[in-house]
Amino acid sequence: MARRCPCDRLLAMLDDDVRLKTLPLATRMLWLILARYAVRQDDLRIPFSGIARVSLLVSASETEVETQLEILIAEGLLIRDGASLRVPLLDAGSARAAAARANGAKGGRPTKEAKAERERLARAQGHLRLPIQGGGAAAAETQGNLAGETPFVRAKKESNSILPSFSSFPSAAREASEMAQELSGMFGLKFQQVTEVLDWMGQGATPAIIRQVAKAMAEKPNRPVITSIRYLRKDVLEQTEACTPAPASSPADAAYIAAIEAWHADGCLGPAPIRTIAA
Repeated sequence: MARRCPCDRLLAMLDDDVRLKTLPLATRMLWLILARYAVRQDDLRIPFSGIARVSLLVSASETEVETQLEILIAEGLLIRDGASLRVPLLDAGSARAAAARANGAKGGRPTKEAKAERERLARAQGHLRLPIQGGGAAAAETQGNLAGETPFVRAKKESNSILPSFSSFPSAAREASEMAQELSGMFGLKFQQVTEVLDWMGQGATPAIIRQVAKAMAEKPNRPVITSIRYLRKDVLEQTEACTPAPASSPADAAYIAAIEAWHADGCLGPAPIRTIAA
């Protein structure tokens, strides 16, 4: 953002300060001239306060300058500080400018999206557990598959309901990124919500389910304007729950779960697998 011109700031002070607005025109002009000289100094001060030198500075008679100068000092718009003159309104503006520069050096105020993403990454890095190859991990993975859990669900449980980081599941991140890009194009959004798609997948939603729900919403004749894919969250999770089979309790159930997962991976094409009921 471009800096505001000092002349514009001084004119704004003339218009905003009730004391300046009620002073005679000559007094206001003297304040403006002195403030213009002060703002060019590093310490925002005029290095003298005597009537004679001030009259030379503004090219006016000492009698006229003395009268107007005393009015400004009495109103608190000028202060004699030793051998110099200080403009209090400039001091206040300088303090605000210094604070703004300090905040700018720290990066300024972050956007809501950047702040939320930074907090999510901090939580994920602090709590995500690394998998242990072989042994108990292999047994746990087999047990999770029999229970109908996806890698996304297991990772979410292990990280205390925190989404897994992209580096832990590169294929999942790639699928979520591609799906988020597809949804953005479908609804005309100018941004991609990969984290939201990852959360849906973490609760068992497949790309086929997400695409099916999104397509149904996009084809509605009187659908509302979609400004975020979070609008689809409820429908996606309900469809996921409807398509998720119960945990396997027998080899036949395990075979049915494997068949239904393969059907989902193929885009739910053809008739759905039929569960075999034991006699």
